[in-house]
Amino acid sequence: MIKKYHPPMTPCDRVLASPKIDDATKEKLRQQRDSLDPVQLLHDIRSIQQRIAELSSRNDVSANKPVPDVNDFLNDLSTA
Repeated sequence: MIKKYHPPMTPCDRVLASPKIDDATKEKLRQQRDSLDPVQLLHDIRSIQQRIAELSSRNDVSANKPVPDVNDFLNDLSTA
C-alpha cells in the first residue's frame, strides 16, 4: 500500500485552490494576504494578550465603574 499525501497548505491556500470559490473572491483574498505582515500580526497579538492579562489581574474592579463600550474596544485593537 502506498499512501500519497497532499503538500502542506495554509487555510488561505486551501481556499484559493478550491474550485468552489469565485475568482473575484480569490483575488480579494490574495490582496489581503499579500498586505499582511506575519511578524507584525504576531507582535499585535502578543501585545493584546499582555493587555488582557494586565486587565484580568487587576484587583481594583468595581461595580460602580462604567463598562467600556465594545466599539471603542474594537477600534483600539487596531492600534494596540
